[in-house]
Amino acid sequence: MDALEKSAEGLARHFPQPGENFQVGVSEAMLFANNEALLKDLLEGTGTLAKRLAGEPDAAKRIELATRVVLSRPAAPAEVQAMTSYLNQRQDRLESACQQVIWALLTSAEFRFNH
Repeated sequence: MDALEKSAEGLARHFPQPGENFQVGVSEAMLFANNEALLKDLLEGTGTLAKRLAGEPDAAKRIELATRVVLSRPAAPAEVQAMTSYLNQRQDRLESACQQVIWALLTSAEFRFNH
């Protein structure tokens, strides 16, 4: 567990701890949009969640897995429907579509304020 926490220290230093009257700054939003190293670490490579999702044949299971891993909760039926529809429209570039789903979950307000 210590090694896992230590590996996240570099990423965690980019995010201020929320307090009273906290607002997410533009620099934080831009970090997820423009930091190539961060995106590469989170979304690309052989051991990433995107690879695992793309290898799952059942679209609903992909969404359940992504939501559980990123948000630590089961996906709501509406989320399963919306994200499954999104992935089904991108079967020709499934891994890239999975990366986009993960990115959307990571950049959500729910993720920022709960994790």
